[in-house]
Amino acid sequence: MAVASVPTGIRLSAPLLMEIDKRARQLSTTRSNMISRLLVKALGAGKAGRIGDARQNHETGARANTFGREMAPRIAKALRAVPTGAPGNEYRHNEHVVALKLARFRTPNVGVTYRKLQRVQRVYAALETAAGAYEVYEMPVTTFMRHMRPSRSASSMGKVALVSRAAFKEHGRRIAVVAVDAA
Repeated sequence: MAVASVPTGIRLSAPLLMEIDKRARQLSTTRSNMISRLLVKALGAGKAGRIGDARQNHETGARANTFGREMAPRIAKALRAVPTGAPGNEYRHNEHVVALKLARFRTPNVGVTYRKLQRVQRVYAALETAAGAYEVYEMPVTTFMRHMRPSRSASSMGKVALVSRAAFKEHGRRIAVVAVDAA
């Protein structure tokens, strides 16, 4: 995934620029690229080179699973969605069977199992905002399938499809904003 760049004017001391230029020559890259690399490294970006793009491991995945199972019923209650009794945050809402999935503020994707996609008509993505509320987007399964990609996780490979939060915002329909306290 390409990340857009924005021209930025910054003032750096001459000795610092000389060091940046020296490192850029060593790596056969531009000054701008070198500054970007140094900032990404200093800010703790993940291996994919994007800020906040830490890969999920077993422990963080388990925490995310617990969080989703605890928070989804609160958001569903605010939406007046009714549990179907099936596992995996499945609800009935506005005459549709939906999978309600959550993404924390820095989480780039929403994951749904292929098995779940066969049972539901809609995927609801509750995307956490910087303020801590959740914007809930609705996406028909057919649209989800057009924008999905397989998970690369060893434990989820062949089981889970991912759609980016950006795709939900662009191709889905925002149906609610839920404040956690009100959920």
